[in-house]
Amino acid sequence: MFEKLPERPVMLNQRKKRSPLFIAGSVLLGVVVFALLLFASFNFWVNRNCFLVEVAGNSMLNTVEDKDLLYVRNQKAERGDVVIISVKECREEGGFTFSGDYIIKRLIALEGDTVKWEDGKISVKYAGDEDFTPLDEPYITGVTPSFDKGNLVEVKEGEIFFLGDNRQNSYDSTEIGCLKESYIVGVVPEWSLKIKSFTTFWERMRTRTAVHQ
Repeated sequence: MFEKLPERPVMLNQRKKRSPLFIAGSVLLGVVVFALLLFASFNFWVNRNCFLVEVAGNSMLNTVEDKDLLYVRNQKAERGDVVIISVKECREEGGFTFSGDYIIKRLIALEGDTVKWEDGKISVKYAGDEDFTPLDEPYITGVTPSFDKGNLVEVKEGEIFFLGDNRQNSYDSTEIGCLKESYIVGVVPEWSLKIKSFTTFWERMRTRTAVHQ
């Protein structure tokens, strides 16, 4: 007869319970890593697809302010876009009094459009339309002054009509009329306007860091 040995208890692998603090830390670390990867990807994309400009002056208050840094894309401009316009050529040929080589303005009308000023308000008859459409402009500061070249302006082929958002402190189409569409060198996307404070902080910090290396 063999004596039956007592059965050994089966030992199950039991996971050690992790504390809520450990779990929270792991989640937080994952979020931080994801945010850093996202920012690195965005920064890489911006460096390849955009160029940086610094605003000088207050003609676009309160959309942008003096010394703001903005990311600009080289893309086709549409009505309502904030655009960067090269005025070097027209300043030399036409004797305009722009203080620099580039200006930042809002594109109001394109070729074939007709722009009308009436009682400080702007309306546009778009190419192909029969009636004027009053512009809804919540972004402007002040009242749009009357046009020096007549309060009804027809935008000719290959031209643009543009205004500053700070209407009473802007050298634009109210005084000089239209310029060539080919003078547009970039568009400030809406997302760039929304992150202008971050862009200004980040680019200035990066510049300072680079200078001291």
